[in-house]
Amino acid sequence: MERILAVLMLVVNRRRISAAELADKMEVSVRTVYRDIETLCQAGFPIVAYQGAGGGFAVMEGYRLDRNALTFEEIASVISALKGMTKTLDDARLGTTLEKYTSLLTDKEKPPASGRSGSSSI
Repeated sequence: MERILAVLMLVVNRRRISAAELADKMEVSVRTVYRDIETLCQAGFPIVAYQGAGGGFAVMEGYRLDRNALTFEEIASVISALKGMTKTLDDARLGTTLEKYTSLLTDKEKPPASGRSGSSSI
């Protein structure tokens, strides 16, 4: 699940990314990347495949993630996965994506700030 979310975040954060680049970043085979992309498409994410040189995967132009489409638990799961990925992947955009998902939460849903690192419930 974490790998599929990581693939989704990489596709969302880039204009276009190749299966080979995704496979390299995720340390899996290209075939596994194609299965992960298929899983995301079946889950309703509008991912488009471009053929040929310079091809790859991208999110359909104009697609926006609507807060109403996600439950609190789903947003919390994505935030948790992103926090884990920022420690393992060297991609500065993951931090920005983490902020965007956190901003989807209401003030009441956000965990209380604490001085301890990593002690959040999300």
